[in-house]
Amino acid sequence: MRMRSFCYHGMICSSILFAVFASGGRPSGALTIGAHEAGIQRYEKLSVDNPRPMAEAVKQLQNKYGVIITYEDPRFIYEADLVDKTDPQYRRAHPGGYKALSPKGGHLEINYVVSPLTGKPETPLTLLQQLLDVYAASDNPGRFRLKQTGRFFHVVPRQVKNNRGQWVDQGSILDLPISFPERQRSGFETVETILKAVSQSAGISVGIGTAPMNLMNLLIKNQITQSASHEIASDVLVRTLESTKQKLSWRLLYSPGQKCFFLNLHSVPD
Repeated sequence: MRMRSFCYHGMICSSILFAVFASGGRPSGALTIGAHEAGIQRYEKLSVDNPRPMAEAVKQLQNKYGVIITYEDPRFIYEADLVDKTDPQYRRAHPGGYKALSPKGGHLEINYVVSPLTGKPETPLTLLQQLLDVYAASDNPGRFRLKQTGRFFHVVPRQVKNNRGQWVDQGSILDLPISFPERQRSGFETVETILKAVSQSAGISVGIGTAPMNLMNLLIKNQITQSASHEIASDVLVRTLESTKQKLSWRLLYSPGQKCFFLNLHSVPD
């Protein structure tokens, strides 16, 4: 499926950089999902090795079970949580210039119960909380919390290590309130408007990253009339995606080198 990359309000980003951020900085890594039964209970195993293990685990669960699960990166700060993947030739030519930093990542593995009748988790909320608890007990960067908006589950930052390696609280930038006037816009323009409002509220650039071509065309053609008055940004974004009558989700990925976010949109299978 063709993908289209976009730059937002003045950010200069190459398509290569977008590809790096969308993939987490290197190929998606290893994933193992298997199943076994013990008595009347059936268990599934999920095992991930990735620069963004939580993002990859969420993506795989979303695709496997058709549950809408959005993801937001923490704003990584601690040097030991990051890997410098800057091209050596670029570094020599631009000393002190941009660094292609990526989360260090690591391994994440859980065994969880599914229904012997449907092969699905009885409650996605319980499964996702188990995933977050296992992640918090690991050495992987960042910690997360879970929230829900209708049929959307959101995995968002809770804590991150500061420059001294100490855990500090960090919230979701999509939990910030935003406002913009009512008028008719395309779905794509509405997403742009939401991200511009988030950027102003958070004081950090948030732009559109990648989306499948068919999804981008859907957003461009879909006309909606919407406004926001001190509303939580994620609620407004959910409302915008729901207006398409499709199952859509997002991954909000942070670039530690550029200190900005990119919102990647994708469809969710039934």
